Amino acid sequence: MQDNQGAGGLVDAAKNGVQREESRRNFLRGTVFGAAGLAAAGLAKGGALGSLLSPPSSAVKPFNTVKPVTLTMWNQPTWANAVVERQFWTDLSHAFTKKHPNVTLNVDWISWDSSFTKDVAAIRSGNPPDIEQTGAEQMVYMASIGGVEPLDDVIDMFPLSKWTNQIKYFKWDGHYYGVPYLIGCYIFFYRKDLLEQKGIKQAPKNWDEWLAASKEITNPSKGIYGAGLDYTLGADSDQIFQGLIYAAGGAILNKKAQVAFDSPQTAAAYQFACETLPKAGVLPPGVTALTSPTSMATPLDTLYTDGRIGTALRWGIEALTYETFPDVWDKTGVALPPAGPSGHPGAFANDNPFWVFKGSRNKGWAKEFLRYFYDTSNVERLVEQSGWLSPYAGIHTSLDDKPWFKAMQDTMPYAVRFGFDYGPQAENGNAEDAFDLGRCAQDILLNHVPVDKALARYAKDLSSIYHLPLA
Repeated sequence: MQDNQGAGGLVDAAKNGVQREESRRNFLRGTVFGAAGLAAAGLAKGGALGSLLSPPSSAVKPFNTVKPVTLTMWNQPTWANAVVERQFWTDLSHAFTKKHPNVTLNVDWISWDSSFTKDVAAIRSGNPPDIEQTGAEQMVYMASIGGVEPLDDVIDMFPLSKWTNQIKYFKWDGHYYGVPYLIGCYIFFYRKDLLEQKGIKQAPKNWDEWLAASKEITNPSKGIYGAGLDYTLGADSDQIFQGLIYAAGGAILNKKAQVAFDSPQTAAAYQFACETLPKAGVLPPGVTALTSPTSMATPLDTLYTDGRIGTALRWGIEALTYETFPDVWDKTGVALPPAGPSGHPGAFANDNPFWVFKGSRNKGWAKEFLRYFYDTSNVERLVEQSGWLSPYAGIHTSLDDKPWFKAMQDTMPYAVRFGFDYGPQAENGNAEDAFDLGRCAQDILLNHVPVDKALARYAKDLSSIYHLPLA
């Protein structure tokens, strides 16, 4: 873990974020999907295909082929264990080919950092892959420029009530463009033994209790600190702060489609995370000055498994990693995140969909694969091995009895997607990659910018990214 890097590290990282966003905007200015392009591309529904999980209708036509077909899927690593994840997809690909001998599914692994640019380039080229798994915000953007095939006929394999509630994020302009894949959120991990030594018998229920418990268990002489939050300039910090903002009663966007980042509620979240906790001395030294972007794993995971922090907001699936450290895991409790001033907890929602490129030359087989994927046995294996929640109701695995899995289920009603506070926004596209929430925190922590001024600065930046007015 790095110590405080000072303003220089912040400035460099901020410049990188600005350059990434400017590059994105320049790249998109040349897109072929203007008004004429959208009309030419069209968004008509494809014909319904047979479902493997529901009775066929009179309109369904069976799929078979005598010519070899190769489906290409762009996938991005999202499980806690990458080795297990890749093996799952290797096995699934082989099983699909066994069922359809002339059809091969190739899974190409791409990085989250490159996915947005690759998607736009593939759409512009007219030669995209067939399927992708990515964040809902990127899928909606690609749908808004005419690059994604409507999947209403795939969604119809189940009643809407059976799909996860997060499916609302996949509907754009009257159509469903994605099918739920990975569902989950952050939860609260805490060291039961450290709290019990101070007479605290249960997990903190709100921010005041969280602060008080963190103070009680902090012991610098033993290298133990009460709280762990992610302040890195990366997706994790933006996701953590999205949850804190929601728990405080705030939002990035309001119901009027305005940028509401600069609000008293958002200020309360930043004051708690960037002023109250640091001043209380309950954070490990240097944790507020990690300016390098990170992906799934962050220094918080190592700090927790080393027994150096007593509480942390982490993905529910991190439990699969923590369980490999029995000395710490046996002393760990899990709960909903502590409630903020709103009276409820907040969390960032993972709701990654599958989607099909409109330019795919194998749209029928791409949809057939999605239907195959949602066979009960496949989804049970997905949940069991990944730790993510099921994309639809009725799936039961051994994880049902795990407290961390139940905590994730109980937290999901309070989880929101970055910038999707009140539904999908096309311009959300790559907004999370600008790291504005983390950059705002770093400005407050490292440059000592007052909270209100920092919020005003990044509200303006978010307004530019979303092309929406300030509230």
